[in-house]
Amino acid sequence: MKTRWFRLAAVLIGLVAAGNPALPFPLSADQFRPALEDQLSAALGRKVNLGRLRLSVLSGDLVAEQITIADDPRFSTAPFLGAKTVHIGVNLAPLILQRLIQVRSLTIEDPSINLLHGANGEWNFSSIGPGRVRQRARSSRRGRRSSSPCPSAPPDTQAGPPVISRCDHGP
Repeated sequence: MKTRWFRLAAVLIGLVAAGNPALPFPLSADQFRPALEDQLSAALGRKVNLGRLRLSVLSGDLVAEQITIADDPRFSTAPFLGAKTVHIGVNLAPLILQRLIQVRSLTIEDPSINLLHGANGEWNFSSIGPGRVRQRARSSRRGRRSSSPCPSAPPDTQAGPPVISRCDHGP
C-alpha cells in the first residue's frame, strides 16, 4: 500500500516538474503578472512593470524576464531601476493550490539604477516605500524633513552588481 502512494506521489511530482498541462491545475505563471505588479507597486509606492513570467518549480521562484520601476515624477520620466531578470521567491503551495501569491524574496540580477539628486538636497529614492509620499507631504507642511530619507529594503531583497548613473541637478 505504501509503495502505491509513493508511486502516485512520484508521478505527480514528475508531472509538476515537467509542467504537464494534463494536471488538474494548469498553471501559467504569466497569469499572475498583473497581481504581482500591483503588489510590488503598492509596496514600493512606484509603478512596477514586469516582463514575461515563468515558474521555476525546483527553486520556488517566479522568474520575470524584465523589471522596470518608475522614478519619482518630480525627478524623471525615465525608469529609476531596470534589470533583465528578477527572481521572485514565492510559496508554491498557495500559488498552485489557491492561486495566491505570497512573496518571500526578491533577487534582481544586474540592476541599472538611475540616482538623481535635486537642488533642494532630496534624492529620487527618498520617496520609495509605502506611505513615503504621504510622509513627505506631511513633513513639508510642517516645514521639516523626514529624519530617515532612505527607506530600508525588505530583509530578503538582493541585487547583483548594479550599474548606477548619478545626476546632481534634479528638481
